[in-house]
Amino acid sequence: MRRIDRYRRVRGLLLLPIKVLAAGMCACVCTSALPCCRCERQGVVVVHDFIRNCEGWVVQQPAGASFRHTPQGRFGRGAFAARIPAAGETTEAVLLKTYQPPLDLRGRDNGRLVALCAWIYLPSSASKWNVILGVYCGSDWHWCASSQSNLLPGWHRICLAGDLISDPSTIQQMKVAVISEFMEDSTVVLDRVSLLYESAGGGEGDVL
Repeated sequence: MRRIDRYRRVRGLLLLPIKVLAAGMCACVCTSALPCCRCERQGVVVVHDFIRNCEGWVVQQPAGASFRHTPQGRFGRGAFAARIPAAGETTEAVLLKTYQPPLDLRGRDNGRLVALCAWIYLPSSASKWNVILGVYCGSDWHWCASSQSNLLPGWHRICLAGDLISDPSTIQQMKVAVISEFMEDSTVVLDRVSLLYESAGGGEGDVL
């Protein structure tokens, strides 16, 4: 995986790429050392992989929640772990990243932005979970989001379609909301936040 450690700043915006999947290393779920057929036909940019630290992510709510970097992630190289205290009722836990200056998702050679994706681990402390993935974008902080309901415990890939992001040029915040009955202290884990672009051949391929 080729890495670019710093954002490029142009006219007050943060421009991608940040970490680009390059030929010679496969980062899909097959965990192969060589690029597989899926990786060769998709344009993927990894925005956050949490290998070294939390990369600016925090837990906004509920009160009493905490967060830390953990080496145990979906891909075994690091992740963001949020510890949510028991509430005994339906509670929304919010994982948040703020970009200052805003993040610009345009200008990719890969083509049209297909989706913003992330992996999230939901613990067995609840039988069903609802998850929202969204961004605040534009100068008016317009909220764009998608949700998935009744997810079972375990790892899940959550996605926000690129067509639903009204202003990809100005991403102010990225947010993951996890909603459930927190009957006991629970740890939710976030890993590999990535962008999928339409490939040169016009196909979308698979989402990482």
